[in-house]
Amino acid sequence: ELASGALVGLNAGYFDTSTFEAIGLLTVDYGLQSLPSRNRASIGFGLQGPVMTRVQAQIDVRVNGRLHRRSTPENGGGIHLHSRAGLSVTTSRQGALVVQDGRVTANRIGPVRVPADGFVLTYPSDDRDLALVEPGDRISIDVDFQPPAFRSVRYAVEAGPLLIENGLPAFAPELESFARGQRILDAYTQQSAIGIRPDGTVLFLVADAMRAHDLVPLFLSLGASEAMRLDSGSSATLYADGRVLNRSGERRIVSAIVFVPSTRADSPHSD
Repeated sequence: ELASGALVGLNAGYFDTSTFEAIGLLTVDYGLQSLPSRNRASIGFGLQGPVMTRVQAQIDVRVNGRLHRRSTPENGGGIHLHSRAGLSVTTSRQGALVVQDGRVTANRIGPVRVPADGFVLTYPSDDRDLALVEPGDRISIDVDFQPPAFRSVRYAVEAGPLLIENGLPAFAPELESFARGQRILDAYTQQSAIGIRPDGTVLFLVADAMRAHDLVPLFLSLGASEAMRLDSGSSATLYADGRVLNRSGERRIVSAIVFVPSTRADSPHSD
């Protein structure tokens, strides 16, 4: 369904299987839908072509035009952005700022629903600064990406771990807060991954039974200068030539990277 009309499509980022909400960076048509997390590998597509690396972000929350809260890559901060309208988010352990048309409509312990034309900013319930924000206050979020290349991409999605960077092996799951010993990472299972050759060619890959670190020599043999793992296991799905190539059934997912026919220079994009 996500790949309808595409030349090729591949499942992309991680998601919460109970709420079907994206986990980590997700940007669609320049609109930030989910904030980066855990210094994880991301791929972005823009006018300068694809870019891939581990991504962090400094997040500034401004209330009535003044800096109210800063969350840096170093301190985390527990701040999360939710923009999928109608989604029920947070628990009794989190606070939630409900924002519509640039103004706070509610600030309370969750759960709450994401409004149309707005978003919900969740934060730790013991964060007194954000807990004191009042309904009616104007609020904005500024996100400063590192590396800077991700500030201007039109589409981006986070997954990981990173496999190859600058033509060299870069598999270090601990740098991206992945736990070793889990089936999805260290056992033989279905894998989805994406790579980039130096000339900008994008490589889509699925494997029925492979360990994540075994993707590194495979992508090197394919001439990739950058590569990263995508959400894998039962989500691993490759679509091309009008059909799914690696499975007979479908699973509901949240994001996919698809390439659609177009005469525009910026045609590659993710949904």
